[in-house]
Amino acid sequence: MTFIKPVFFHIDELSLGQVRIFVRGMYEVARADEEIRREEEALLKAFYEQCRRDVDGLTSYAELVSRPFDEEEARRQLDSRELKRAFLVSCLYLSFADGDLSEVERATIRRLATAVGADGEDLSETVEFVKDSLFRRLAKVQNLEALQEVLREMDPAR
Repeated sequence: MTFIKPVFFHIDELSLGQVRIFVRGMYEVARADEEIRREEEALLKAFYEQCRRDVDGLTSYAELVSRPFDEEEARRQLDSRELKRAFLVSCLYLSFADGDLSEVERATIRRLATAVGADGEDLSETVEFVKDSLFRRLAKVQNLEALQEVLREMDPAR
């Protein structure tokens, strides 16, 4: 599953239950602003389709996102630090899909991090990982002050 499988995680595959949690959590982030933006929906559906190819028994996208995010089930399914971080990375990537991390999305990601049992250090390290991966491509940007401002705005912990 290339979307969430950077070397950082050491995850070979996700179970059906874990995929459900990932998709529902990402959907929570996408709808946090009340309107799911085109870019967010495209990324979420691409993730879902990749999972559908990899995991047997996955229900339809519409049915999957129609059910609420279950915090208790999320804690059971995401039972390792690597899974929690992979989940948060997926949510963060989705939040940046439209080019803007809103205050509501920040709050949603913090709530989801708490829900899955990730501590503040996990969230902070994950945010740094995502920032680094997203901005590594921009290393040749001339306006460093503007880039630093964008990095500050991206931090959901603030």
